[in-house]
Amino acid sequence: MSIVSWYFPFFIACFFCAYFIVPKKYQWYLLLAGNLVFYLFAGIKSFVIALASAFFAYLAALKLENDRKNDANKKGNVLLCSAVIVILIAWWLFLKFMGSSFGLVMPLGISFYTLNLIAYLSDVHRLKYPAERNPLRFLTYILYFPQIIQGPFTRYPAMKEQLFAEHHFSYERFTEGSLRALYGLTIKKLIIADSLAVIVNRCLSSYSTYTGGTIFLCLILYSIELYADFSGYMDIVNGVSHVLGIEMPENFTRPYFSSSLEEFWRRWHITLGGWFREYVFFPLSMNKKVQKLSKSVRKKYGSKLGKLIAADIALFFVWTATGLWHDFSWSYLLWGYLNMIVIMGSMHLEDRYKAIREKLHLDEKNVAFRLFRIVRTFLLVCLIRIPAIAGDLKKAIALFKQLSCFKGEGAGSLFSETGGISLIILAVAILIMFIIDILEEKEKWQEAKGRCPVLVKDLAVSLMIICFILFVGGDNDLLGGFMYARF
Repeated sequence: MSIVSWYFPFFIACFFCAYFIVPKKYQWYLLLAGNLVFYLFAGIKSFVIALASAFFAYLAALKLENDRKNDANKKGNVLLCSAVIVILIAWWLFLKFMGSSFGLVMPLGISFYTLNLIAYLSDVHRLKYPAERNPLRFLTYILYFPQIIQGPFTRYPAMKEQLFAEHHFSYERFTEGSLRALYGLTIKKLIIADSLAVIVNRCLSSYSTYTGGTIFLCLILYSIELYADFSGYMDIVNGVSHVLGIEMPENFTRPYFSSSLEEFWRRWHITLGGWFREYVFFPLSMNKKVQKLSKSVRKKYGSKLGKLIAADIALFFVWTATGLWHDFSWSYLLWGYLNMIVIMGSMHLEDRYKAIREKLHLDEKNVAFRLFRIVRTFLLVCLIRIPAIAGDLKKAIALFKQLSCFKGEGAGSLFSETGGISLIILAVAILIMFIIDILEEKEKWQEAKGRCPVLVKDLAVSLMIICFILFVGGDNDLLGGFMYARF
């Protein structure tokens, strides 16, 4: 069911009531039932495919664990684990790009639950934790409805402790979680992201008629839209999960306040970055052949380059996989490689940057210098996103060229079809989001909320509820219009 329709709050209200009324030892059964009901709205085909994938991984994990514990052939066990993972990836790619030709649908959240299944199988294979013996418990984790559409990615041991624990109703958790979900849904998603989507799409659909400055403004607006859309979703699902007493990892820590591209990716889609770091970067960088090459380079060219070469090789595969995970296209590969080139360049030139800063007496703690680096990183992120925004290489090249064009329609034409009141509401919403992010960055948001007068809090909640009523959709679009849900 769509998170931005009337169905979802009705479903959540009923689920909350039932969850805290049933005997505590049966709560996880109700959670499983809620997951199944939520996923059934995606259609019976999606439901069956998801069940088949989960059951396949469940049986494979039991086999992998049993072989390792019984000292079975280690090489054969590695091959079996690799084969199972390849099958899951091949199945995902088949459904994503060829499924419709065979009458099959792209299952809801398959990109996200497939990576969770791969992580689970890898960890069980390495005996990090035992395989789950109860198939219903395993299904409760894989299909946990707050994370099924867009994540966050989670690890089974951390979620297991919470999913199957007994949870009592907490009014404090209820208010905190509900307000966070309401904020993410109304301010971020319905007002900021959806409003900016109209403006951005208007520009991109006829980009050749606009000046370079207008295109650049569009790129900035797109970045705000993407952040509000994705982080808004995370606020909704983390808020809902918090009410249940189940804490999921955060996926954002104010990424647009980053001083470098590397820092940006530590703050943006954190759990995806953690997944690639754990299951792609470290295994590749510590691979025997890579380490042998690193040792050889260290002898010939010095310890620093020898150390970096292993990271370079691993980063190449990480960004190739990251680009292809978003979409199997050259445009997303280019987007990934642009990120990789900047990050690699920063790593290799770090000593020179440090020398330049010392020569110019630039203090990293200086507010003005930090602000410069934040703005520089944000604008760089906007530019690097052009291939991903364009969707194909030809349009991406055309967008890059259009940035240098001085002829065409100005920025005012972007907003000409948007009502004045709507623009004021949009501007106020962006300002609110920006102020809250600053307070969170300075770790003063909780203090500010505590000192806020009750009347102001009540007014803010009332306004958000009114906005929800005015802007919420009544359709049953499963993805709810969320941008990352298509990946």
